[in-house]
Amino acid sequence: MRSRLLCHSDQYPSVPPPPGVGGGAGVIKARPGRPKGAAFSAELDLAEFDERGRVKSVWTARAALLSRSNIVIRSRRMIYPESTIGIMIHLIDSKPVVLLARVVLCDYDCDGLYFVDLDLIPLPTEGPVAKWAASASA
Repeated sequence: MRSRLLCHSDQYPSVPPPPGVGGGAGVIKARPGRPKGAAFSAELDLAEFDERGRVKSVWTARAALLSRSNIVIRSRRMIYPESTIGIMIHLIDSKPVVLLARVVLCDYDCDGLYFVDLDLIPLPTEGPVAKWAASASA
């Protein structure tokens, strides 16, 4: 007897993606229950920190939404929830603005990009993360 292998479409019914995610529409909206941010487009340098505050990896991304308490980005790299991320926002003719954030949600969006929702957290005054922030804004 052959067992029938279930493919993805057999296991899960066809459901449209949540608003603002998938479909490559290019418009990102805040998820229900999350702060509504203003559209914000900037080049970002990201650094992921390990549990000791050391930099694990660095890469670039684009900002999509920004509010007082969170930032939404689109990244080619998937980031696990609860990861701590350092963000350098590059503005024209200025030093980068350094932020620290914790990943709340990371979902595949489209075209190899991930929708990443991050909550902003205070920058520490001591330790490796503070040294990274000081070197980034120097």
